[in-house]
Amino acid sequence: MGLIKTLVAGVALAASLAAVGPASALVIVKDLTGGTGTGNTFTPTFTLGTLPAEYLFEDKAHCGVVNGCTYDFVFSLAGLGAGDTTTLQVAAQVLIGGHAVAQDISFDMFSGAPGATASLPTDPNFLGASDNTAPTAPVITLNIGDGDYFLQIAASQVAVNGEASSGSLTENIVVVPEPTAWTLMLVGFGATGAAMRRRRYAETSAA
Repeated sequence: MGLIKTLVAGVALAASLAAVGPASALVIVKDLTGGTGTGNTFTPTFTLGTLPAEYLFEDKAHCGVVNGCTYDFVFSLAGLGAGDTTTLQVAAQVLIGGHAVAQDISFDMFSGAPGATASLPTDPNFLGASDNTAPTAPVITLNIGDGDYFLQIAASQVAVNGEASSGSLTENIVVVPEPTAWTLMLVGFGATGAAMRRRRYAETSAA
């Protein structure tokens, strides 16, 4: 039985930490928030995460480089079980005529710490790409265990320059029944079996 806790982002813009990498892309690094400790560590107790809202730019005017901006959202996992999985989802909107309109977006997942070279699926730390079945709210679910990770949105994955992103991290925790729960379950199975046997005996006697 899985216990799923989900928090969908709806947060104000936060300040970003920016660094220019040699791959002519502006790398903007932010923490996923909602965990414990430093704020971006997620455990079986702190399973909910929020992707800080961010305006995503792909032009030189805003990023200062021709390849646009790359956005890395970092987080850590600790104390997870072998069957626990992590789901991340991102959404994007742009204001058109005074109305928020959903836009296409996609992202990639990496292990380790972000850097200028971690921008292509050929990177050795690449874990997977988002499932774009729903292109305005793509998701990815991975069984990745404890460690440091980051979600990356590159300029090429932004549909409209300046669109606003938001997102969530969900830990899907597999709940193992306590010994007392196992005992109650076995007693229940035994009682059900006994009742079935008595019913079968009664039907045989009546015949």
